[in-house]
Amino acid sequence: MKKTNQLLNILTAFLAAIGLCVAALVAFIIIYTSINGSFPSRSDSDSSQTSGTTQDEASDTSSLTAEAAPSPTLLPSITIESGSYQVNGIEFWFSDSVINDETGKWKISTMSDTADITEYAVGYYQKLFSSDDEIHAIINYATNTTASLSMQQAGTLNISVYKHLDEEEHDAANLFGGALLAEYEINVETGEIQTNYQEEPAVSTALDTQTTQNTQVPQENADNFNTYDNAEQQITTDSYVLNTDSKVIHRPTCSDVSKIAPQNYDTSSSILSDLIGQGYTVCGHCFS
Repeated sequence: MKKTNQLLNILTAFLAAIGLCVAALVAFIIIYTSINGSFPSRSDSDSSQTSGTTQDEASDTSSLTAEAAPSPTLLPSITIESGSYQVNGIEFWFSDSVINDETGKWKISTMSDTADITEYAVGYYQKLFSSDDEIHAIINYATNTTASLSMQQAGTLNISVYKHLDEEEHDAANLFGGALLAEYEINVETGEIQTNYQEEPAVSTALDTQTTQNTQVPQENADNFNTYDNAEQQITTDSYVLNTDSKVIHRPTCSDVSKIAPQNYDTSSSILSDLIGQGYTVCGHCFS
């Protein structure tokens, strides 16, 4: 009987302890939920932690990307100096100024080649234009033409080809004064050519040609270029012969030297670019 009472006392104490634990747990739950609302689930906790990590990583990645991205830089302006340049295998004598040009934007080149201007215009623009507000004159002694090149709208190069007038390259006021022969627009990105105007070649018969040849009478030009034949003018130790009237540079062996009027004859051993800087251009015969 005594043992039974002891077991009952132990069981009662155990149940009382369990009741206290349950009561404490219930009290904890009530107090926690009243403060925090509810217990966070494991998935929410993991998601929050993952999200936090992702945001931090994204922030770090964005920061690294911003640091790695190079800041934009402007290309330095390029000044094309007077001198000789090769474009598409054609030699150009380029001058960065034109006599009596008040804008400072006119440039001039002389060359001697039978290639059509549409074959080299884009290459010329890419190599010899310093800015898109320039106007370039190209004197072609081989085709007896003067071409005007300008960028009138973004990406489109405008070309007008005129008949060359004697000495027009020596005065901006006289440039592009000849008859208009052709007009083109070229897309510098694609190379697409649009022909806006092209003079129709005159049609003549063989009889007309023969009649013209028979009736032609040699005419003297302004400096009597065709009236002289002074072969001794070709004998000089200097590098170049100058026609001071037409402002043309010749090699001493050039056949045109003997035709220069004595009052317009001079020689020089200066650097060619210096002479061009003084307004001279090279002969289309002996420099071609």
